[in-house]
Amino acid sequence: MQLTDTGNEKMRQSISQNSQPAPRPLYIESQSSTLVRLDGPAVSIAVEEKEPSYIPLRRISRIHISRHVDVDTDVLLECAERGIMVILHDEDGNTAARVVGNAGAMTAFRQRLNDLTTRVDWKERYQTWRYSQRRRICALLVQRMHAPGKLRDQPQQTQDWFQQQIERMAGAKTAEQTRKLFYQACLVWTQEHLVQCGLGAENELWLTGKPDLAADMANLLAFRIETIRLGWIRGISRNHATKTSYTRITHKGIIIKLEQQRPRIQRLGRGLVNRLHCWLVEMS
Repeated sequence: MQLTDTGNEKMRQSISQNSQPAPRPLYIESQSSTLVRLDGPAVSIAVEEKEPSYIPLRRISRIHISRHVDVDTDVLLECAERGIMVILHDEDGNTAARVVGNAGAMTAFRQRLNDLTTRVDWKERYQTWRYSQRRRICALLVQRMHAPGKLRDQPQQTQDWFQQQIERMAGAKTAEQTRKLFYQACLVWTQEHLVQCGLGAENELWLTGKPDLAADMANLLAFRIETIRLGWIRGISRNHATKTSYTRITHKGIIIKLEQQRPRIQRLGRGLVNRLHCWLVEMS
């Protein structure tokens, strides 16, 4: 579903297409007066004086909202009750806030995390594990993308290399826009998965404090899927060079690409969380 206003107004709502009647993500962006309200089992979306659109909550898996949208508190509370993630972002695509839903019934992972925090040196051990994962991902990406061998043990330099490659092919603006939206997609998935693993709003230490587990895991996942981002941009660049087609990279286009890659992102994300769980078992 998509609504677009022209002129000084701009609003896009898109729900990824899927052959199965499964819940889909909802994107709401606007530079005009937009109101999102709860209307029974649905959300009502109204732009200025136009007739509102209604979307049942059962059809929504998560909601992305820009800061210019006026969202009623009841919507946020109902989404949290139903386990629907809500991400609020600024005009630059940076995540401003996350609404965390109720935790799932799984408790093993949460208990392992709680056990870890009983150790005096738990933060240092956790940061060491996180850096080891960055190095592992770095070596994998350098090998797969035939990047300079000197980057093999340099995670930050490798991330910079990916960004530079994309800037060279698509420009700095597109490189930054894709980087932020790919990270945001990873953050949403990670947050949803951690809630399923038993980490809900009550787990303040791991979800809103330091370390921020969702953000840490999202950063690892975003690093891991740099191959998707670079491969996509390379494909578009080749098409431009051969003039077989012209693809303008837009905000909506990035979202569509991310939704197409969602199964792969989920698989890679689960692998990261599973590795963390295995490490926690070893620590216990």
